Amino acid sequence: MADHIKPDQFGESIAGILEEFKNVTNESMRDAVDSTAKDAVDQLKANASQTGAKHHLSVTGEYLKGWTSKVTSNDSNRYGRTVFQRKKPGLPHLLQNGHGGPAPAKAYSHIPSDEEAEQLIVKNLREAMNKE
Repeated sequence: MADHIKPDQFGESIAGILEEFKNVTNESMRDAVDSTAKDAVDQLKANASQTGAKHHLSVTGEYLKGWTSKVTSNDSNRYGRTVFQRKKPGLPHLLQNGHGGPAPAKAYSHIPSDEEAEQLIVKNLREAMNKE
């Protein structure tokens, strides 16, 4: 049997439902952002190890191990993570775009495009929302 509410409780009931929806949506968004950052790091490591950039990387694997993410926005209205290269911060740009100079190097495309990242977050958000 469905719960019944009195007319004077209607506004309070709707407010409660909206608050619950907001909490579920925020949780799903956080899950999607976390999952997307992890997927992006995994993809960066896989792409870098499979490209010609592999032979330019240090023997210790610092470049591959250096890919990580961190929370950069975390308040009641926003949540975000940044994926970055912790150990060799200038190297991704040089490998992705190549460079001139006395020892020119060709480009090794291994960083996902903004469009690929957008598709990934949309996919992850849909999955997170469908769990609820």
